[in-house]
Amino acid sequence: VLNDLRNHSLKAVYDNKYQLNLIAMGFLNKPGLNLEEQKDLGDLLSICNITYNRTDKTVLPIEDGVYDLLLERYKEYNPNFQVGSEVIDFQASANDFAEREAFIDAVRFMGEDENDKIFNAFYKEDLIFPDMRIDSRDTIPIAPPEPINVTKRKHDTVHSHPELVGTLDKCKFVYIKDAVERGVDNDPKVKILERDFFMDQMAKGVINPNKQYTILMELKYDGVSVEADCTDVVISARSRGDTGIGQASDMTPILAGYKFPHRDPSESMCGVKFEAIMTRHDLQKFNDMKGYKYKNCRSAIVGLLASADSWKYRDLITLVPLQVDAETFYGPDIQGNAIAEVEYLNDKFVSHGTPMRYSVASGNVSELLYQIHLFQQEAEMARSIIPFMYDGIVIHYVDNDLREILGRENFINKYSMAIKFNPLKKQTVFRGYTFTVGQDGSITPMIHYDPVEFYGTIHPKSSGHSLKRFMELGLRVGDVIDVEYINDVMPYVDKPDNAYNDENAMKVPLFPFPNKCPICGGDIVISKTGRSAYCSNMDCEGRKSARLANMCAKLNMDGFGDATITKLRVTSLKHMMEMLNENNAMYIQSLDFGPVETVNMINEAKRIMTTPMEETVLFGSIGFTDVAEKTWRLVFENMSYEMFFDMYNHDALYNALIHIKGIGPTTANTIVEEYPFFKDDIEFMYKNANIVRYTKATGKIIRATGFRDKELFAYLRTLGFDADDNGSLTKDTDILLVPEAGHTSSKTQKAQQYGVQIIPIGDFRENIEKYL
Repeated sequence: VLNDLRNHSLKAVYDNKYQLNLIAMGFLNKPGLNLEEQKDLGDLLSICNITYNRTDKTVLPIEDGVYDLLLERYKEYNPNFQVGSEVIDFQASANDFAEREAFIDAVRFMGEDENDKIFNAFYKEDLIFPDMRIDSRDTIPIAPPEPINVTKRKHDTVHSHPELVGTLDKCKFVYIKDAVERGVDNDPKVKILERDFFMDQMAKGVINPNKQYTILMELKYDGVSVEADCTDVVISARSRGDTGIGQASDMTPILAGYKFPHRDPSESMCGVKFEAIMTRHDLQKFNDMKGYKYKNCRSAIVGLLASADSWKYRDLITLVPLQVDAETFYGPDIQGNAIAEVEYLNDKFVSHGTPMRYSVASGNVSELLYQIHLFQQEAEMARSIIPFMYDGIVIHYVDNDLREILGRENFINKYSMAIKFNPLKKQTVFRGYTFTVGQDGSITPMIHYDPVEFYGTIHPKSSGHSLKRFMELGLRVGDVIDVEYINDVMPYVDKPDNAYNDENAMKVPLFPFPNKCPICGGDIVISKTGRSAYCSNMDCEGRKSARLANMCAKLNMDGFGDATITKLRVTSLKHMMEMLNENNAMYIQSLDFGPVETVNMINEAKRIMTTPMEETVLFGSIGFTDVAEKTWRLVFENMSYEMFFDMYNHDALYNALIHIKGIGPTTANTIVEEYPFFKDDIEFMYKNANIVRYTKATGKIIRATGFRDKELFAYLRTLGFDADDNGSLTKDTDILLVPEAGHTSSKTQKAQQYGVQIIPIGDFRENIEKYL
């Protein structure tokens, strides 16, 4: 694939996109990489760098967030790896994944004046950082250069100012606690500003957490990096290219003569680093002029620069000034003064009304983190209305002595850090369905796609929810899909209406829904509404495994999820408990469990078998369809288990159940029909576990919020209390247990309103007799 790219062809990279992603996941999941794998990972990153930096593709071979994690993995072995790309020219593809024109027509781009008015009116009073507002500056039209056929520009060049060329260390979170909430704080590939920037410098003795520091906070513009020699115009210009060997692509034929109207022609030539971007206003113009359908400004600017006639569209390029070469420019007011440098750039090198937007923050480390967090949130909020693309923020220390101490390594300024936004919607490629069977027999399609990353976690699949959603999507292998992260749950998949998917529909058939159960091969029943499909076989291995995993979750058995149950190859509670003992330790390890994991599972099984378990908890967890623990309390308030067992296969049980207040015919019928499937498990638990008979509560009513403790509440019920850690709170509730003093929730608010006693759980445990 890499050789194919070097021969100016994208065919191999997209023909092998699926395989590249499988390889990428292997690199991320392996505990260690051998020398050959390290080389392969380096080549894979080179493939990513070339396609990202040199093509206008919206859907990349490896999704950008996954790439970031691969890069951090590779740095474990090769910290000197350069992020830039080899200089390889590709023709613009005009964005073959763009949505259909009919949908673009529904979007109206606001003019610059209209945009400024709305933005300033909406944010003027609310913005904590006013520098984020649109800063309209006088503009002078740029005359196009003389016609030059850019495709003849095959020669490479070297950087005139290598100190202006490079990349940034990047992180995904500001605070450690944000990564903890996402469950990725222990992943070394996921970088955190608090830990990997400030705490790392504190550990090295570079900064003092209580000392005052000043930082610049800037937007991280999403375009193409350019290093140029400038007077009042661009004299020569180069792309970032491959920083490791100083190789760059000559952009002088496109940018020479680009005018900076605020700089005096008599001022000396200096080196300036820019980000070449395209605004949303100019995106529409570019699409109209070229007949393209770009929706992504970054793809459009790459496509423009790759066009043979790119010189025609130079006035659609916006150069945002980022850094000036202080070694070439000897102005006394600029040297060593980072804030003055940015002000100088914004005064002298702005031509299209888009300066470097920044704010300044001062304080100790804790105060800086808070201000950075606010700036990041505000910048992310403003993305929808600011008329250009940026994908994060960048922070720099202002103090020049601190900059010199931290220095620059491998073309990375160590006194800076980028904090990337976590995008909530990404495009990827559909690879196929698998189907799972729930404990009630419901068949759920699982959508598999090339992996995408959200908040440091990689997602290679999503739930397809139901037969109805399956039919609505109408997916074919190879379709481009949108994956959106909604409400912190498994990503939601949609299918965009674009020309690429239209073409795929002519070549690839629709993915079929199974006509038999994918697990047991039994008959499938479609619901009356047509929304859902079910396996009708109660003995289906899929249904049994799902029931067992759900039961373990309800019993708070730690470490017994779907994957563990599948690896154990058990489909009943009895079978699992008989297996999980010391005598079978070697056999369990042969099922691909580690020694520690095996011991933990055996100990967890012991705990469940020896800890008192109320019979209503057992029946509520075992897997009866839509029959919860609350219903079983009604059952065992009116009959003993022995009575229940004697009647279970007779009409007498059904008649007895429907005469219990709160139990209707449907629930009674479910219990009678399904009990035979759970009979062995229930009898095994009564004979071998510590099953406690249910007694109707007559004592105090105890509820909980903010935590769960099945064992404690089961014990309280044995004492005759109405104790339910998941029950609702009413005016009759006596005690509400909370995890700690000061904990707030809707239940604590109700408790205060009703005069219910609120007790921290630690205090309750230590003084249980006092409260009961």
